[in-house]
Amino acid sequence: MKASGDNQGLEPGLARALEVALASGVALSGALLLAGLATDRAGLLRAGLLLLLFTPVARVIVLTVGLFHQKDWGFALVSLWILLVLLSSISIGSLLG
Repeated sequence: MKASGDNQGLEPGLARALEVALASGVALSGALLLAGLATDRAGLLRAGLLLLLFTPVARVIVLTVGLFHQKDWGFALVSLWILLVLLSSISIGSLLG
């Protein structure tokens, strides 16, 4: 299976791991949202939305680990920086929230 356009240049295993992280995050989030709508439970809806919001963060985590594993130090450090910015934004948002 050919990797999508934004995964070109990555090892096939890393590209596949990114696809799995995104697809499973979206699928599980969708299941939680549907369950929340079907049962009228706000907690399931909140969990589904939070999972949907954190799915891109999971992608950055998988990418960062994969780039360090590939010893692609330049992109790994940039990816780590982006991950730290995302996590600090989440932390600050939750404190002010």
